[in-house]
Amino acid sequence: MILFKYGTWTDQYTKNNIRHSAVFMAQAKVFNDPLDCLPSFDKDISIEDAQKSFLFQLEYGMGLPREYSRLAAQKMAEHVLTNQEWLDEIAAEVTPRWQEEIGVCCFTTNPKNPVMWGNYADKHRGICLCYDFPEEGDILTLPRGKTCYGPIRAFPMEYSDKRPRPKLLHTPGEYAELVRSMWTKSKEWEYEQEWRVTTTKYTGIAYYGPDVLKGIILGCKMHQEHIREVEELIEELQIKPLLLRAKLKEDGYGIDIVPMDCSWDELLSDEKVSL
Repeated sequence: MILFKYGTWTDQYTKNNIRHSAVFMAQAKVFNDPLDCLPSFDKDISIEDAQKSFLFQLEYGMGLPREYSRLAAQKMAEHVLTNQEWLDEIAAEVTPRWQEEIGVCCFTTNPKNPVMWGNYADKHRGICLCYDFPEEGDILTLPRGKTCYGPIRAFPMEYSDKRPRPKLLHTPGEYAELVRSMWTKSKEWEYEQEWRVTTTKYTGIAYYGPDVLKGIILGCKMHQEHIREVEELIEELQIKPLLLRAKLKEDGYGIDIVPMDCSWDELLSDEKVSL
């Protein structure tokens, strides 16, 4: 699976991540889209739905006896549905917490997008990394002792005019709509052709295999001293990625990828992606 990631070379994190075969799973709340991973909660809840939600939290989440959980869930549901302010408070608390508890690392299938070079690669002075992730199994590993819920895989974004709308008080069977908020953005972002990896309940460093980084593409306005730094860093790596550069098209507004010390065809010889 060939994916790309734009970056700023002068950011020390970028250099360290290349050096240590790592990426950073960031909190969604720091992204440039304030609606990223932000569901629009449905607060129109029946008393039966509220009881199911509270029963699950009490019985399985807290391990309370079933009969006690049933009675408590009924009382809690009756209280909640007669107190709209309480529902509003829950929504106000849960929404930002959801953005904080999700780790997200963003990739794209397009290394030739001039807008993304401008936005995410220091106005064409940065880099774009080319990864070839495994097709099966987790594509990243967490530091020893760290865990997250679910597989660590890359999935394409869904672009929509409407935000996912999960029930504010939901049961595990209704969890899918909440999770979908991690993979859905406005159609205004469709040009990014984004794929992303998410880690629920974990943010921080995650590692990929040393042979996953296949290439480093230099921005068309990258300073010469920074090019030398990239070359020096590549020499430190046990498995050396190929070095390429972005070049402005002579007859249009696009970008071409041309070799520095190798051919682009060599990088994509397995024909997994068409550029």
